[in-house]
Amino acid sequence: MAYFIVAAVALLASGLTLFSGFGLGTLLLPAFALFFPQARVQLLFPPVALRAPVFVLIFGAVEFFFGISDTLPAVAHFAHLGGMLIGMLLLAYWYVQIRRARRG
Repeated sequence: MAYFIVAAVALLASGLTLFSGFGLGTLLLPAFALFFPQARVQLLFPPVALRAPVFVLIFGAVEFFFGISDTLPAVAHFAHLGGMLIGMLLLAYWYVQIRRARRG
């Protein structure tokens, strides 16, 4: 019985990690940077305004640093990076498909 409880908790945790990488990485950040490249993101610490693509690149660099340095071990940093990579590839694929469909 204990095995099934551990398996259910692991399945739930992996689902949350999958959503974290997919939701944040694929849907929010790359799409925001692609569709609103001139938008400004106001950070709280340090209080600076960054353009959306710059913010996405800095976020990716911070996630990579935290992932390789094992800082904040309870966060799936590489899931965010994988989601960002898949999101960029997916958006590029959709962009090419839309351009081909418009040409004829």
